[in-house]
Amino acid sequence: MTYNKENYIKEVMKELTTNKATRKRIIEDLEMRIEDGFNEDPYFDIEKELGTPSEIATEFAENLGSSADPYIKVGLTIGEKHYEYKSKTKVFGLPLVHIHTGGSRLNKAAKGIIAIGDISYGVISIGGVATGIFTFGGVSVGLVAFGGVAVGGLAFGGVAVGLFAAGGVAFGILKAIGALKYFL
Repeated sequence: MTYNKENYIKEVMKELTTNKATRKRIIEDLEMRIEDGFNEDPYFDIEKELGTPSEIATEFAENLGSSADPYIKVGLTIGEKHYEYKSKTKVFGLPLVHIHTGGSRLNKAAKGIIAIGDISYGVISIGGVATGIFTFGGVSVGLVAFGGVAVGGLAFGGVAVGLFAAGGVAFGILKAIGALKYFL
């Protein structure tokens, strides 16, 4: 396949997982290498001289100590994003809504009446690890808890522990409903 400079660089970058600063340096390096090639030879064939986009991406990844494997890349690129929102409205000194996702490097907690994040504390709490009154999460601890692992007064989850528990494996003090159920 014959590539122009922009398409070649785009194909290389699809294969790499890096932060913005490193991506920028790689793009600048590729642009410079390709422009130098065209300055020396107007019939410069990018793929023939530099290699396929996959090969050059693997070379960059090895130099950076990371992976150009697209199956690994998917998980990493999702985790790199950071986002935070806090509503100006406060109730009992807490924001009405606090959303905080920290990505792969920053796991700070969301704290609010409605809290959404990797780690969240709130009346209504949604997150990887969620604590509060009404909680929804991978690990969920609350008065009413829904999650992979749910602990609470009323717990629903793959593994549920509580006064009333329902799930694949349920540990209940008063009532347990599930494939495997135990009364504590």
